[in-house]
Amino acid sequence: MSRRLGVELSLFLVALFWAANYSLIQYILREIPVIVFVTLRFAIIAAAGWAAVALYRQPARWRREDLPLLAAIGILGGGVYQYLFVLGLSRTTSFSSALLNTTAPLLSLAILALLRIEPVRPWHWAGYALAFAGIAVFLVESRRGPAQLEGNLLSLAAALCWAIYGILAKKVSHRYSALTMGAWTYTVCFASIAAYGGAATLVFPLARIRPLVWIAVAASGIFAVTIGWIVWVHGIRVLGVAGTVKFSFVVPVAAGIFAVIFQGERFTAVKLAGAAAVLLGLLLARVPGWRTPPLEPRERAS
Repeated sequence: MSRRLGVELSLFLVALFWAANYSLIQYILREIPVIVFVTLRFAIIAAAGWAAVALYRQPARWRREDLPLLAAIGILGGGVYQYLFVLGLSRTTSFSSALLNTTAPLLSLAILALLRIEPVRPWHWAGYALAFAGIAVFLVESRRGPAQLEGNLLSLAAALCWAIYGILAKKVSHRYSALTMGAWTYTVCFASIAAYGGAATLVFPLARIRPLVWIAVAASGIFAVTIGWIVWVHGIRVLGVAGTVKFSFVVPVAAGIFAVIFQGERFTAVKLAGAAAVLLGLLLARVPGWRTPPLEPRERAS
């Protein structure tokens, strides 16, 4: 197997696990409250992040002048995002949450365009318009159930937090390895979550959590975040941003399939049309990105 094919297969498997993670989290939330789950999950993620730093022998120091930005990245991209993400997922369907979270790159591009940081071409605006029209369709469709509408709005708010996180992280990402930045971000994230979820977690009867649920919590943290992040960053180094980000389109589609199989979710024609508009809009908005080169040379054709 060539290196490129191996990386693409790894990215595809990560995308599948991210998709399955939505159904997995909804299974966990049947037994564990949102705030307790988020706290436990990031305690595991932070520990796994530092284990990865040690395993790959990455530098662990962080510059003092970057500490305020680190705090902002960890609190917004971790504490606030994670709580909104899980809370939104607890009140909507796996497919809706996955699709709305996939809009984070689109929201990042829109913010950069409005701030005139990156150039905007006509097909970008067409992509934005189409994707946001699809989001509007999704929100209108979810008015039939007040709880689902609230969950969709929370999921969209989580995507916005992740979009801002990406913009902030980009300012310092060139100064630190991906693993070092991830470990510090996870640590700040856990600290911010523990500040409002620690008390509830300490009084929750953790001994009553079934072993299978503990395994699900650990898998949701270690595989979906720590290992997923390592594979994703390696994919960017080998395939480039565009060659890697295309796998994000697998997530909402696979999440919908998993939701049908494991949760009995049903899709209306209106919801499917809205989803198609969002995905096509995302594709149009990222057209120039398909030419982004990898950080490492591609393998020569044999």
